Amino acid sequence: MNTGLQDAANLVWKLSSVLNYKSPCSILESYTQERIPVAENVITFSSNLTKLSCPSTKQVKIARILIPTLLKFSIPQKLARFAFLGFSFRYESSLIATTCSRPTDFMVTPGERVRDGAMLIARTGEESSLFRILRGVSFHCVVWFVGEKCSVDDMLMGVRMLLRKFAGIDGVTLAVVVPKNSPLSVVDRLDAEFESPYHVFLDQNTKELAELKGTYEIYGVKKQGVLMLIRPDLIVGSVQKYQGKTTIDELEDFLKGYIFGLR
Repeated sequence: MNTGLQDAANLVWKLSSVLNYKSPCSILESYTQERIPVAENVITFSSNLTKLSCPSTKQVKIARILIPTLLKFSIPQKLARFAFLGFSFRYESSLIATTCSRPTDFMVTPGERVRDGAMLIARTGEESSLFRILRGVSFHCVVWFVGEKCSVDDMLMGVRMLLRKFAGIDGVTLAVVVPKNSPLSVVDRLDAEFESPYHVFLDQNTKELAELKGTYEIYGVKKQGVLMLIRPDLIVGSVQKYQGKTTIDELEDFLKGYIFGLR
């Protein structure tokens, strides 16, 4: 059932893009390309578990002893749970996931599931997280993790370029995440560029989500800023080192060419 729900999540936004945003029908071909390997892996994993419950070789008997011991620890538990649910995957060579210029120390690659991270809504100070702002969305989200060494002028310029490029495209929303030590005066200036309060966020460990690390630590964002595209099915579609206008133009080209058919 878990695999079936993920199949639906993978397909429904692509159908919506074709019907509502004039995406090329070729985008639907990525459904089979992405989901069949996941289904095959889940079936293989389930089959291997079944073999452990049946009389078999000496190796299987040893595995029956070792596996319950390993599953007493949190990391093996998590890995086994993700494998069984079909979460431990990456869409290799997808038609709609591009590597572009991913920083070597960035923790996520295109085709992987998004990771949650704690942060604050800049305008209200409300505790939030990446999953919370993406909950229930049916559009693509462009997230700019601002580099720790980015100047105020470069931040403002970047926000204005992002708004100019993507604010008018249906099916796309923006989120800007700034380092936790950013002065509030700077955060307020960025936030003033947006009409909605739910666009600028401050990287932060929160009391409410004490077990959740900040987004910069989760993703490995450092001096070099990163521009990340998140698909409606919570899969990373693109990751790029932020290098100003060039990076934004590359992302616009990717979005328009492969998702909205406007190239």
